[in-house]
Amino acid sequence: MRNVLAIFEQRKVRKIVSEFGIKTLNRTIAVLKVAIPVMCFKECIAFVISELKDKASLREFTGVHNVPDAGDVGSLVSCVVFKDN
Repeated sequence: MRNVLAIFEQRKVRKIVSEFGIKTLNRTIAVLKVAIPVMCFKECIAFVISELKDKASLREFTGVHNVPDAGDVGSLVSCVVFKDN
C-alpha cells in the first residue's frame, strides 16, 4: 500500500494530475491517497478519515498530513462501483 500511495509524490504523476486543470493539486493528491485505501479495503470513508485524524503513524505511513473532508473523498469514491465476486 505504501508503494502505491508513494506514486502520487512523484513529479511526473503530479504533473499529469495538474494537466487535467486541477488547481488544488495538494488537496486532490490527499483525497486520492485516502480514496485508495477506502476502495481497496471497502471501508467506510468516515472510518478511514477518523483513523487518519487519530493516528499520527497512519498519517505518516500514507503521507496524508492534511486529512481531507469526507465529502471530498466521497465525491471521488462515488464514481467507483464495487462489484462482489
